[in-house]
Amino acid sequence: IAYSSVSEQGGDLLYVIDAITGDIVAQTVADPVFAYFWSPDSTSLAYVTTATPQGSFSAKQQTSGLAWGILDVANNETRRYANFIPTQPMIYMLNFFNQFAQSHSIWSPDSTHIVFGEQISPDESAVNILDVTRSNSTPFAIADGVIGIWSYDE
Repeated sequence: IAYSSVSEQGGDLLYVIDAITGDIVAQTVADPVFAYFWSPDSTSLAYVTTATPQGSFSAKQQTSGLAWGILDVANNETRRYANFIPTQPMIYMLNFFNQFAQSHSIWSPDSTHIVFGEQISPDESAVNILDVTRSNSTPFAIADGVIGIWSYDE
């Protein structure tokens, strides 16, 4: 079972607990989590966090967007990926992730990639894919658009 809480300051850590014992199996360490999605094979969670890691210094006063993270449940390890500015439809999906998670998959059926909408400029947006099997992966655009959804079929 995965859960997080939300406080007045925003997101909180993401926890995965054993459904029988209630023991914590995995958790994020410092990233405040705002939305998360189980991979189809149930080995990982993709989560959205702030672009600037908590506890780090940024000379910029405003946020530089969001970032994807992956929590590997078996190893209790996290990986962060490049920052992005979500499109309006992507923001809507992230705000209501708990309602969309069962019907709108951001994960590829083989649990190796995620898809998301990014606002590149005020007049340009793209649908990006991110390979989450590599720690140094960067997203690449596959089409102009505002949001992407994977089919459940392989």
